[in-house]
Amino acid sequence: MLPDTEHAPRITIAGASGFIGTALCRELARDYPVTALTRSQARAQTPDPDTRITWRHCDLYNLAELTHALKGC
Repeated sequence: MLPDTEHAPRITIAGASGFIGTALCRELARDYPVTALTRSQARAQTPDPDTRITWRHCDLYNLAELTHALKGC
């Protein structure tokens, strides 16, 4: 049973487009809304068939980009 999505915490995964990050996003999206961070602009702009995963482009070494990407998490 899925938790109440209105009150479920949003999980953020850095490196979400990698091998482990992709699997982790899929698994966590079963129970939580997920924000997936990636350096790939193309991946961030490609809609995900799982509407519980939101992709955001972000360079983890850029504080402004990271702060923007983490909004709502």
